[in-house]
Amino acid sequence: MSFSNFLYLLIQDPAQNEAYELGYKIGYIIAYAIPFIMALGVLLLIIYLIRRKRKSAS
Repeated sequence: MSFSNFLYLLIQDPAQNEAYELGYKIGYIIAYAIPFIMALGVLLLIIYLIRRKRKSAS
């Protein structure tokens, strides 16, 4: 679905505006959460690798 179609639907059907707003909010939350989740994953991976190195070194 193209952006112009989306805008047309948004203007045409005011009853669905709430659903679109909710969709936008969920989209924003997911978009903001992904980098944090990725950063957390990388951090955990680094901690895991450091711990593994220490165990093998000792």
